[in-house]
Amino acid sequence: MTLQLGSPDTECYRKLISWVSTPDELMQFAGAGFHFPLTETQLRSSIEDQTIIPFKVSDSTGSPVGYAEIHIREQSAFLCRIILGDQESRGKGYGTQLIRLLLDYVSDNINCTLVELNVYEFNKAAIRCYEKAGFSVNPAIKTVREFNGRSWTSLRMQYQPDHQNGNY
Repeated sequence: MTLQLGSPDTECYRKLISWVSTPDELMQFAGAGFHFPLTETQLRSSIEDQTIIPFKVSDSTGSPVGYAEIHIREQSAFLCRIILGDQESRGKGYGTQLIRLLLDYVSDNINCTLVELNVYEFNKAAIRCYEKAGFSVNPAIKTVREFNGRSWTSLRMQYQPDHQNGNY
């Protein structure tokens, strides 16, 4: 399956809402930015922020299979709210493909020296995916959040493009 990025639409929002069916899934997908249950209104109000670029992730037929955002900061781009919704599509390299598409978008459209993201420490599959795409954990930045009676440790991962060699 080849993935492509596009503008989110109503169908994308409906699929995204169906993929996030528990408070834990919502926290893993969006952090504390939304409250359960996820709604189209929450999604639409979030993307009104001019520093957020939302993407529908679709397959070659145009059907939504995921969602992602890039949050533009002063000197960095922050990849966030990344999800491949179809459980059958996970573990097959599509996540790495999606991250490479986001990095290509940043390279072509955003002037920054650093790309970052947060991932929960227990999400080993996502960490491996991000590492395959060239990210590494910044051990100096960790955040612990209490949620549903558990401590969730968020790791900061970073990707630094090699502009001197033309690599992103």
